[in-house]
Amino acid sequence: MLKEKTTRKVLDNCGKEWEVYAWYMTQHGWEYWQLEPTDQYGCAMCYVQGLACEFGTVNLQHIAKYVNSSAKGLDLWDLSPPLDGDNRGWSWSENEGEELL
Repeated sequence: MLKEKTTRKVLDNCGKEWEVYAWYMTQHGWEYWQLEPTDQYGCAMCYVQGLACEFGTVNLQHIAKYVNSSAKGLDLWDLSPPLDGDNRGWSWSENEGEELL
């Protein structure tokens, strides 16, 4: 049975694999890469690309009013992977065509 994937795996520049649940772009140009499911309070661990690149817990309900673009599920396959603080790109650890189980 085929099932639509809801996440996509990415490798950071240290070789650690993360699972991306969603991506958000705010009107200020900051990108939020959601790396875990949202908890009961609307918070999730994210990798944030803004003035600095950092990991942290983000209240997604709080940033929702600033989001002007987002991707989840199969839409994650249309994105380039995140960049680190030195503008070096991470890499997707899943190839095109693996989007269905």
